[in-house]
Amino acid sequence: LNTIQTLQNFTTRHVNSTQGSATTGIGGAANFLYSEFLKVQDASRGNFQAFLHPFTATYNGVVSNQNNIVGVINGTLPNTPAIVVGAHYDSRTDDLNDATSFAPGADDNGSGVAAVLELARVMSQIRPRATMIFVLFSAEEVNRQGSKAFVRDYIQYYQIPVRVMINVDTVGSVDDRFGNVNDRELRVFSQGPDTSPSRNMARMIDFMTDNYSVDLKLQFVEEIDREGRFGDHFSFNEVGIPAVRIIEALEDTPHRE
Repeated sequence: LNTIQTLQNFTTRHVNSTQGSATTGIGGAANFLYSEFLKVQDASRGNFQAFLHPFTATYNGVVSNQNNIVGVINGTLPNTPAIVVGAHYDSRTDDLNDATSFAPGADDNGSGVAAVLELARVMSQIRPRATMIFVLFSAEEVNRQGSKAFVRDYIQYYQIPVRVMINVDTVGSVDDRFGNVNDRELRVFSQGPDTSPSRNMARMIDFMTDNYSVDLKLQFVEEIDREGRFGDHFSFNEVGIPAVRIIEALEDTPHRE
């Protein structure tokens, strides 16, 4: 909740919002999140390395310098494919061209960012067998420019084998506009066909939640995403990397709150 509240306080995290302020806009949010990853690094006893992945975004005639925030825990088994866990930190209003109005993005996607930060903090205290890469993406709302750049400039450039990308996007609400409540489940989306690597990975994740008897269950959905929607997992699917999206069980419209 502290992370989400801090992200809301930047007023907007639109990709074309201010870069030069410490308290407002996408630049301030990026600095805050990088500082949080550096705290994880400092407390990790050398397990966790944080860095920025800069890229250029273009939207609505504006060219801007953006940053993906990255943290890596190197696995203990060499040549084992990595696990990428990501969430986007940019936000928007219903008018995607509006870069100045209040766009707190608490659920979409402050909630996912908070979850990934906490995962990084907990996992940084151990050395898993597989390398884990935690990424907070900018510019998801404008055609996934941040995750596309990360896949191109980092994953493909360094030829990093990836077992799966888990996209944590919009996980903070338990109800819908009709008053229905579901605080026990999340949905997991994956690219078809039914025998695809992404679909098989979604089944494996679903199986693990059942096998370990966790309180939070998954609804297995046979679609890449909700109709007409998208997420950063698309950028990994497009280059053949298995990827899934985890999202809240119920649609909470509007999504920009």
